[in-house]
Amino acid sequence: MGAGGDGWKTFTPAYVQKEVDALNAPTSGNVNTLLERILDLPQAVQQCTWQGMPAERVASHLDLFNTIRGEAVHRGTTPGRLNIGGARDWHQWFTRLADRLDSLIDAHRLARHQLALNPVPDA
Repeated sequence: MGAGGDGWKTFTPAYVQKEVDALNAPTSGNVNTLLERILDLPQAVQQCTWQGMPAERVASHLDLFNTIRGEAVHRGTTPGRLNIGGARDWHQWFTRLADRLDSLIDAHRLARHQLALNPVPDA
């Protein structure tokens, strides 16, 4: 692929898909690696916090979820009772994490490339 032309339009989505496919499990380290390789955004998980959830707990909770997920998928067991309340708690937790990551990525892209996800139309 040369410096000019439209080859990047094919290369870029294929590169991103290859990186995502290689993720395997979304541990904090793997998510950090993925976002750094694709977006040049280092230590993204450690930049996500909310009330009662400091950065180190965000990373440890993400890794705990992956441990639980791995046991369920590979061994058919869980470290405790799996119930609807626990599933709802994890859903709420992941929703907060996704919101924080979305905001972080948008701010990073705006600061780095002056590209907003949802540009405000001129008044």
